[in-house]
Amino acid sequence: MDTVYVSALAALGGSAIGALASIGTSWLTQRYQNQSQRAAEKSARLEQIFGEFIDQGDGKYSALPMSTIVAKEGTGDQSYCQLNPLRGIMAY
Repeated sequence: MDTVYVSALAALGGSAIGALASIGTSWLTQRYQNQSQRAAEKSARLEQIFGEFIDQGDGKYSALPMSTIVAKEGTGDQSYCQLNPLRGIMAY
């Protein structure tokens, strides 16, 4: 085999390896950015739901006397229904 062919094949092989490395790096970077974005969106959703839950509970129970709050805890009102979306999101 002539030395010209060896150097040409080495150049082509190096170019192919460089291209594969570039593609792999781009793929990993995109994957990491997508994971970070999903985590930020999940955090924002949880923050919104927790905020709504706290606001609902604060508005509902702050005006009631303590005896009414204790009596009402077992009735399954809206605050309890609000917990299900929280459990569903936190499971993922």
